[in-house]
Amino acid sequence: MNTKIIRGIMLSLLRAGQPMPEDALVEATQLACRPDQPLPEDVIDKMKNLASEGFITGATDELTRERFWELTSVKGVIRARQLR
Repeated sequence: MNTKIIRGIMLSLLRAGQPMPEDALVEATQLACRPDQPLPEDVIDKMKNLASEGFITGATDELTRERFWELTSVKGVIRARQLR
């Protein structure tokens, strides 16, 4: 399941091509993991792991306090393309 979650996160961000709101990324990852449906907490935990490993990065909008995620420009994009 962990591999499916990571793959879902990376490919969802690659397809988006721009920063993605956290809620939308969690939902897209859950859809990508069908028929399994990971809990939002599991997806967010994997997002944090990927961020600590340098594959993705997150930023919070100062006005709305909404969190956005995107692939890092080199390491994340290259790895996501390999997962296709």
